[in-house]
Amino acid sequence: MENFRKFFEEYDMERLSNVKAFAMDMNALFNRLVEKYMPKTEIVYDRYHM
Repeated sequence: MENFRKFFEEYDMERLSNVKAFAMDMNALFNRLVEKYMPKTEIVYDRYHM
């Protein structure tokens, strides 16, 4: 999970602010990272992984 955290910390957050939705599986750690770094982005769960 540290690689994902590093991505959010090093990526241009202004560009990420334009993201409307983020699709993912139900990994709680990944979910928390998206909520922390992209709070206005809607999370859409991938039904295949549910």
